[in-house]
Parts: sequence; C-alpha cells; structure tokens
Amino acid sequence: MQYTFRDPRSGVERISLRENQTCGGPTAFGSIEGSDTSERFAAIGIVQGERADIRRLMELSERYGFEVYLYFDEYLARHSTLDADLRDFSIVPPHARPYMQLQQFVAAMKGRYPDFETRIRDDPVFAEIVDLGGINEFYGCALIKRPYVRGLLL
Repeated sequence: MQYTFRDPRSGVERISLRENQTCGGPTAFGSIEGSDTSERFAAIGIVQGERADIRRLMELSERYGFEVYLYFDEYLARHSTLDADLRDFSIVPPHARPYMQLQQFVAAMKGRYPDFETRIRDDPVFAEIVDLGGINEFYGCALIKRPYVRGLLL
C-alpha cells in the first residue's frame, strides 16, 4: 500500500512506501522473514547487544541492502540516535565524524593499509551491535525507511 503526503519543506507531493519497498518493488531486506526490522535482522544473525565480525556485516549489508554505521565513540554510540548524529554532524567531513559507514571505513583502512583485508581475515575486527532500525530517506519522489545497523567498533 502507498501513501501520499506533502513535503513540508518543498510543498511537493510525495509517495511514502512501506518499509520493505522501493519504487521498483520489495527490497531484499523486506523479503527476509519477520514482522519488523528487529526480527528481520535477527533472522540473518544480527542482534542488538551481540558482537559481529565487520566482514560479515559488510557481506550482509551488500546482500540485503541495509546500511551499517560504525561508531568510534562509545558514549555517542550508546546515548544518541542515528537521526540526531546525521543531523548534528552533517557539516563535519565524513572522515572527521565519530562514526563512519562501514564501506567508507573499509575503504579508508585499505587506503592506509593495503593488506587490510588480509589482516581482518587473519585477525577479525568486531563491532557490538548497539542499535537496529530504519531511517527515512527519499528515493526519487518516494519516502522509504532504509534499514540500518549501528555498531560500536571494539
């Protein structure tokens, strides 16, 4: 089912889709068994409070189309929200923020350490899952709820 609403900033009429859809139809994440975001993440082995290998998070995020944000500051990771952090740090360059999207983190580490992938295969890097949810994003003219994982780099 689709819903239309008027964007308060632009006045443009937009379409809001269910959490598991994009303009092109259901997402891979939306096809995972479960009645909500937490259940879908649990079905693929991602549970709040548990540790996860960042290589596994990368693989799953690419397969199912969700975002992973790694936090370097424990207080911020445990006491903030992704919405607030994206807003509060929007003027800060991505490499200077106290968090980073997983793909950006891996790319930065590979740039600094060309053998990074070999290193993390031999000595895995873990993140504690501190939050699971969905963030509203516009996809063309539609508002979708894109699933995300927030993890504290250990």
